[in-house]
Amino acid sequence: MKYSDIVFPECVDASHGYHSKCRKNFLAMPKKYIEKYEELASEVNASPTSVAVTSTSFANISDSGNIEEGAESAQAMFLSVDREEEEISGQQGRSVHEDANSARNQRRAERICFFCDKHRKVYNHRILPLHSSVAGKLRNNICRIASAGTDREIEGKLDALNVNDTIYYHLPCRQMYLRKYVITRVTHNTDWHKKQKFHELTYSDICGFVETNIINNKECHLLQFLTDCYNEILENFYVEEFQYFDAKYTSQHLLEKLNKTFGDKIQVILIHQKKLIAPRDGCVIDDETFSRFHDFELLSRAALMLRKKILLTPKKPRQISDITGREWEIPKDLADFMQHLVCGIDSRTQKSSDCAGRVDSISQDIMYAVHHGRTKTSKHDFRNDAQKHS
Repeated sequence: MKYSDIVFPECVDASHGYHSKCRKNFLAMPKKYIEKYEELASEVNASPTSVAVTSTSFANISDSGNIEEGAESAQAMFLSVDREEEEISGQQGRSVHEDANSARNQRRAERICFFCDKHRKVYNHRILPLHSSVAGKLRNNICRIASAGTDREIEGKLDALNVNDTIYYHLPCRQMYLRKYVITRVTHNTDWHKKQKFHELTYSDICGFVETNIINNKECHLLQFLTDCYNEILENFYVEEFQYFDAKYTSQHLLEKLNKTFGDKIQVILIHQKKLIAPRDGCVIDDETFSRFHDFELLSRAALMLRKKILLTPKKPRQISDITGREWEIPKDLADFMQHLVCGIDSRTQKSSDCAGRVDSISQDIMYAVHHGRTKTSKHDFRNDAQKHS
């Protein structure tokens, strides 16, 4: 039962009584409801219809000679008056509610979202407020997107608006519409974007190696070898673009990415404190196989280290008078490695002129091959001059 439906008597009489508990509960209601009730009661008491009908009924009773008939007619008249008052109050209440609803609907019709045509919208369990905009920036963005995407509905809404009309919208609706069509913008690639691209290309090469050699060919490779290959490929990108290399990819990070990419297709085998990447089936690891993998890792790391030394060797400025001079000096690590490879550890053989000449010649060929023929060593300068004069 609502508080507005309660009729509290003005005075206590024989026909209108109340319970004390009900009276306490009624008087305990908020003050705003009591004031509203008093206003409604004063309006009903001041109604001229009820006063006129009441006076007429009493006049009829006095003229009548029969008291019982007068009492019955008065009672019937009071009932009719009560019904009329109820109908009047109900009509007044309905009219008030209808006027309020019509005004509210009119306001809502004026303020609806430009994109979803709704006044009330719930997003993430929250009622979204309506934002307004009279600036031309939003209108221009909507026009550009609508014309690019041939959105006839939005174009019709824009044509129906005046220049100074306010656009109401929900913030998520506006964001979703602005993201609906991709607006081409000129983006500048920074060094960070380039480095991220280099990492993507490098990891793609490693994934191709794992897919071909480990999964398809059922081979096993040390995790450290894959990490060295990753850093080598990445270093080439860095040196070519930035002339330096300041990134170091760890084996643990690479292992996590490989597990996410291949999942159950590969497995990690730990043997002699070394991690091997092997296929899920079809690969048997024993001491001999591990020894071969270990030797292969050492040779690969040595080759990659020498290659790095060759690529990072600075170019020597060439003098005009020095026609046969070299643009590139042979790195000491490369010369020592080739000396041990060609002449062994015998000191007398290493000091011989034949060994030094062979080491120097092979080292120049290696540098020429690593730089893809872009080096100017003395050996290849003489060879080019001989080819020109022949």
